[in-house]
Amino acid sequence: MTAQISSGLVIDDESYTIIGSSSGSLFDPRSLGIEPKFFSSCCLKGYISSVVCKNDQLFLKSLTIGLPFNQPAPLINGVVALDQQGELYFGHHYNDVWLPLKYSGEVELGKDWHGNLGRGNHGFAPAVEFESVYQCVFEQGKLIKMIDISDSYIADRQQLIAKVEQESAKRYKQEQREKRRKLFWLKCKAFVTGKKIPATLPDEY
Repeated sequence: MTAQISSGLVIDDESYTIIGSSSGSLFDPRSLGIEPKFFSSCCLKGYISSVVCKNDQLFLKSLTIGLPFNQPAPLINGVVALDQQGELYFGHHYNDVWLPLKYSGEVELGKDWHGNLGRGNHGFAPAVEFESVYQCVFEQGKLIKMIDISDSYIADRQQLIAKVEQESAKRYKQEQREKRRKLFWLKCKAFVTGKKIPATLPDEY
């Protein structure tokens, strides 16, 4: 599966990536009777939501969603959709929706993404790839508590970083051996043909 675009949550003007939630999405367009359609391999669920927690209350602030182009896009909280056909995200985009949400459950948030730690170009970024990880509890859209749980991922992250560095070093050594092998055969060919070759091969060779 192609790397997926994660939805975001802003709390007190701080932006976080939603890693996971215990009770489904904070916002699901199906709750409004809207069935999202696939619009990109990087968004298989058919929509990307941006949620804001303002004064401890959850709101849907913006939404990009795949909808059939042969039918009018519905209003969401009185907001008209902007057609984005032909742009990066196909479908429709809603700005400044400010729809109150009633989500209840736990939400895991990440901040300061470290980078891909060997998972390849697949799926969503897991918690271990973020420097800071938080657990939030919501009841009927109200933020009850927010706990920093970053320490529980430190050891696993360090192990993954070490593994990625070892694999990178191994690949580099293999590439250098292959370049030396190619250079050797080029020298042999040059000896026979008299054609000059560079002393070393460029990195892109």
